[in-house]
Amino acid sequence: MKGNNLKFKGYKIAIFVISLILCITIVLSVKNIITLHNENRDLKEENQVLIDERDNLKLELNNVNTSEFIEEQARRQLKLVSPGEILFILPEEDCEVADE
Repeated sequence: MKGNNLKFKGYKIAIFVISLILCITIVLSVKNIITLHNENRDLKEENQVLIDERDNLKLELNNVNTSEFIEEQARRQLKLVSPGEILFILPEEDCEVADE
């Protein structure tokens, strides 16, 4: 009877160890699934932000390629004037002088 009792105890310990390993595996798998789900959500949000930015840049590119935009930038940055126009360049005043 004592031998059967030891065998039964051995089976109980084996079943407990296997159950513990299964529980740990399940918990780690669930944690991994949750982590991947959160990462997927974050990547989808980042992807949407990048899509919106791309769309805005496409609109800006369409605006930049217009002759009106090019002329405006030439006037601002290169001081371009049309025939018959006079360009006045005023000196910049210091902020301290304006405050006094």
